[in-house]
Amino acid sequence: MTKWKSCFLGELGEITSSKRIFQREYVGSGIPFFRTKEVKELANKEPVSSELFISRERYKEIKEKFGVPKTGDILITAIGTVGEIYVVEDEKEFYFKDGNILWLKGFDDVDPYFLRYLLSSLISELQNLSSGSAYKALPIAKLKEYRRCIIER
Repeated sequence: MTKWKSCFLGELGEITSSKRIFQREYVGSGIPFFRTKEVKELANKEPVSSELFISRERYKEIKEKFGVPKTGDILITAIGTVGEIYVVEDEKEFYFKDGNILWLKGFDDVDPYFLRYLLSSLISELQNLSSGSAYKALPIAKLKEYRRCIIER
């Protein structure tokens, strides 16, 4: 028998963002640096039109100190186009813009595709959680408090 448990999303794993990358750190080639546009492309299984890059050295530094997205992690667009959800499917190297994209990691007890489905099915609620007058935004704190039933394995 399947058991359902109601909990806050923030209790199941870590909801965070990336470390800040400054415009002066962009380079002509290297590790792809994704913004909302690229995460939206990934979420919709479209070719990624990478335009920005960071150096391999900067990527290595971030990876060692803070970690980088890995298979099973989830990225959610959180500024402007709110609620595009991408499950990281492979270990291709990339990094992403802080604040614009939320990073769900360490959700080891929840299947990432089920979580994506759950969040996708509730996209209108996600958008209602967002706030902002000029454009929509989904703050980390509000997503952590998001409460839904999750399958208990």
